[in-house]
Amino acid sequence: MGNESHGQITDESHFHVHVVCEAFEGLSRIARHRLVNKLCSGGDGALKFHALRLTVRTPEQWDKSAAPPEAPKCTGRGDGRGPTDLSQI
Repeated sequence: MGNESHGQITDESHFHVHVVCEAFEGLSRIARHRLVNKLCSGGDGALKFHALRLTVRTPEQWDKSAAPPEAPKCTGRGDGRGPTDLSQI
């Protein structure tokens, strides 16, 4: 899990999770994302932070390329939540 919060550790609102798992075999990318998102969200399905970027791969896909795709540019406007309290995640 990496912090991509505009390069500022104090922001902690944008995260990148790179998951490699055999359980992803045969699943669509959206099904893989849903599995991981469920682990990172609250009981209501909402994330406890502004943005989550997922890279989800099977071991075979990882062997072909271990490098994550480049992060998209963010506007930096945020959503008003402020810094994430990591102790609550």
